[in-house]
Amino acid sequence: MATKKINITIQEDVLQRVDDFAKHNGMSRSSLLQLGASQYIQAQEAMPSINNVFALMGSLAKRAASGGVDSAEYEQELAQLEACQKKLMPKG
Repeated sequence: MATKKINITIQEDVLQRVDDFAKHNGMSRSSLLQLGASQYIQAQEAMPSINNVFALMGSLAKRAASGGVDSAEYEQELAQLEACQKKLMPKG
């Protein structure tokens, strides 16, 4: 994939931490910043699915604890939970 040189503004203390971490882990500053940006975006994109997983798990647990589990609703929520989990699986 093509790369592009850019200029950014960053606080000195953050830059020092980036440089120290990159050096300690045998990475370049650019590699670390690219990895960090990529992982941050990926995490933000996954957040709706993660929230859905927790909501569905909570709903299923609440129904199971109260004994009010309707088989059809349970199966529907379980299918939704599985769909959310698939979205969170690494692609490729």
